[in-house]
Amino acid sequence: MKKRKGEFVGEGEKKQIQGESSQNDLEPRSMTVELMNHQKQALAWMLEQESSDRKGGILADDQGLGKTLSAIALILEASPRSMAQDHASQKKVRGGTLIVCPVSVIRQWESEIATKVAATAPLSTFVYHDKRKVTPETLALYDVVITTYGVLAKEQCNKVNKVFNRRRAAWIVERQYLSGPLGNVAWHRVVLDEAQSIRNAYTQVSRSCMHLSATYRWALSGTPFQNNIKDLYAFFCFLRVQPYCHNRKAFDEQYEVYEKKGYSLELKAALESIVLRRNKNSIVDGEPVLRLPPRLVNRVEVELSKLERELYEDLMEEYEARISEYSSEGTLQMNKFNMLSMLLRLRQMCNHPALLDSDHLFQVEDDDLIMDEDGSEDGSGHQQMREALSKLQLEAQERQEEFDRKVQEIGQSAKLKAAMRVLDMTPHGEKSLIFSQWTSMLDLIEPELEEAGIQFSRIDGSMSTRKRVEAIKRFSEDPEVAVMLISLRAGGCGLNLVAATRVLLMDMWWNPTTEDQAIDRTHRIGQTRPVHVTRFVVKQTVEERILQIQEEKKKLVEFAFGEKSCKDHSLSIDELTSIFVLQNLES
Repeated sequence: MKKRKGEFVGEGEKKQIQGESSQNDLEPRSMTVELMNHQKQALAWMLEQESSDRKGGILADDQGLGKTLSAIALILEASPRSMAQDHASQKKVRGGTLIVCPVSVIRQWESEIATKVAATAPLSTFVYHDKRKVTPETLALYDVVITTYGVLAKEQCNKVNKVFNRRRAAWIVERQYLSGPLGNVAWHRVVLDEAQSIRNAYTQVSRSCMHLSATYRWALSGTPFQNNIKDLYAFFCFLRVQPYCHNRKAFDEQYEVYEKKGYSLELKAALESIVLRRNKNSIVDGEPVLRLPPRLVNRVEVELSKLERELYEDLMEEYEARISEYSSEGTLQMNKFNMLSMLLRLRQMCNHPALLDSDHLFQVEDDDLIMDEDGSEDGSGHQQMREALSKLQLEAQERQEEFDRKVQEIGQSAKLKAAMRVLDMTPHGEKSLIFSQWTSMLDLIEPELEEAGIQFSRIDGSMSTRKRVEAIKRFSEDPEVAVMLISLRAGGCGLNLVAATRVLLMDMWWNPTTEDQAIDRTHRIGQTRPVHVTRFVVKQTVEERILQIQEEKKKLVEFAFGEKSCKDHSLSIDELTSIFVLQNLES
């Protein structure tokens, strides 16, 4: 039978999950709530994975389908006490389940365990997040230890191991040990929540997760693959998937096949053996996985004011000229970082010119001045250079002052005005989430809300866990708080904000999955009302091209979880140059 898009990714069809009757009967005895059918199937699949040689996998269900509850059910159903054997290292103290997650979801894990696990069989839980010193023996006393990626990364690689590499015929230094208490426990199970955090295999966070000692390993993520199919390698390493685990050569060989053909049967087979994914439209036992109210997306096209358009076009003209120089010199690839910086400023300009740092924007660069190395003996050449530099600096200062004057004259940007109009039309009693990548944009929105008499709460990366929890509680429980301002990185994943029914996306990210994560903070289990999403797009700017790139990147998920093939969609030089509306550039 041909697998439909959105159905199980695994070792076959429904027969892989222990038969439909056993799935529906499977219910952990110690939970205060009944699992939904798709969660029962997830639990059955996870139990089967742990009983096989794979000993884990990726639960990649869509955001909002209750992966946290499925993982808690697994912890209850297959605790160390209930398992006949545990093959973890005998050299370390044996522990329970370690949950590694972003700071923003620590309290959610705590709350779910406290409210969903029956008092008759409670799970002892310890949150290891502050500066308290603990021993491995202390951590091993608890059924569940919750920590963050940041805390774990601090334990990384303080011990050095020297290994002889036969292929290189040389001794190499491998930093492969964790020095802290987390690394000195033989965990029964490790669960990585929002596991896309490890997608770069060479970061300190990723390496720390890989070096944890555990019998069973799980990654929970609705978006495990984002920019590049190479993200797979980190997951293969963490999950100990052979032959690719810590064998980059084997992985790269298959990646080359994928690059040439648009698919790799070997990579896809390896992926299917460790992944279970359902989306909100998947069918389980003839019924949709989740009956949610509709998600209604409205694209609002924004027209820049005359003054904003003038500033935008001036900046675009300057950047196009600079990139044309890169092209003629054959240095596009070398200047990719510079091009990304230019693109960042154009995107910020679409939100509000005040987001740009004018000091940096009009800084005189060294290459703005062409120096004659054959300066005259009397020093006149150097004098000419000093005069030229002084002239450039004066011109830059005048341009900066003119830019700052125009920014002050603009006041409310066109996009900010559009957002306030949407809020003004929001029915009384409905709450809104406003997402932006830039906290400086949130700073600009705050006074507008205050002037309009709209009470709001806020979450961004600078806030402590305690303050984030307080902000979420205030937004969720206080009927007078109508808006939550959220930085996309700090609140785009893991949070449960079903009190909101409106989502405003002030700017766009390259990956639609990042935006989907933001929307799913409210369009998830527990939502009873339609969710209205407003996406603001400034006409005739780079934002329109970003929309096209988002559509292209959706193909990456189709390759990983469906049947279609695609090429990688990290931001390439061709994509960058096309954003700047340049034609026939040689890369």
